[in-house]
Amino acid sequence: MIKKLLAIVVLGLFWSGNVYAEDKFLGKWISQSTNSVFEIIKEEDEYKMYILFSGRYFQEYKKKFAGSFKKKNVSYKGITIFIDQDFNHYEVKSTYKIKKGSLVIKAKGQNPFNKKSVNATTQYNKFDDGDRYTEGEILFGIQIGDNIKNYKTLTKINLGNDMVGYKEGVVIESPEPHPDFESYIVETVKDTNQIYRISAYLSSNRQKLSYGQCEALMQPFRNYIVEKYKKNYIPMDESNINLNGSITSNTTSFALVDKKTNIYDYVVWTSCDEPFSNSIGDKNQYIARISLLHEGLMKLGWANERQKKNKKIKKF
Repeated sequence: MIKKLLAIVVLGLFWSGNVYAEDKFLGKWISQSTNSVFEIIKEEDEYKMYILFSGRYFQEYKKKFAGSFKKKNVSYKGITIFIDQDFNHYEVKSTYKIKKGSLVIKAKGQNPFNKKSVNATTQYNKFDDGDRYTEGEILFGIQIGDNIKNYKTLTKINLGNDMVGYKEGVVIESPEPHPDFESYIVETVKDTNQIYRISAYLSSNRQKLSYGQCEALMQPFRNYIVEKYKKNYIPMDESNINLNGSITSNTTSFALVDKKTNIYDYVVWTSCDEPFSNSIGDKNQYIARISLLHEGLMKLGWANERQKKNKKIKKF
């Protein structure tokens, strides 16, 4: 009788232990590599993973499907939704497990669109309801990823030229203007109205600066970039980042490498260039400006435009 009771107790502990292990998957998780937030729920014998917020594109979703898995023998297997650089969505076979309190997803397969192999491991930490979503960097009170409708528009100009065609720039009123800067121009993702580039132009541009004059004005701002961003990023020379990325006195474009993920999405430009567009200045003058670009959002805009072009039809 005692043996039977002992067996029942052991079996009960085993079952409750399994339930507890399974419940560890449930809840909200934040990606260590992208700061995107997901939620895992269970429907009958299947776990489903939904994305709630994209840390890469600063967008919220209402439970957009991102993957699913089931327990198979002693492991958990299923699929994860991947997005390639052209923003094609596809499924990759994946394994799911909890390791030291973190969610670990290993995916291995092939992108059906470009036939490239996929072999990725992503880790997620628990995300509490009191935690905040990642926000874009701010320059002069203007925030990357924010909706252009949250700012006062002064006018719209063409940042393009005869070669590239029309490229819209929106001149806005800066919430936190700087005394040395006169104009603030942003570029946006058309489908979402999100700001992906912020450019601030010095008032000294009215003097039609020479290259030397422009460089003299911009160098003090360059000297401040490391101090400004060093808390969350490692500023590096964007032009040679594939080598060592060391900043020199000649560095004019700075890649902001995230200290947590070792990935960079932001680039700060401080170069003195001749005007790309007639809307900005005249030939034989150099433009003094600071630009903050989020490459992920810029590429999202490009992908949306490509998809629209691919969908064009003509009646006959």
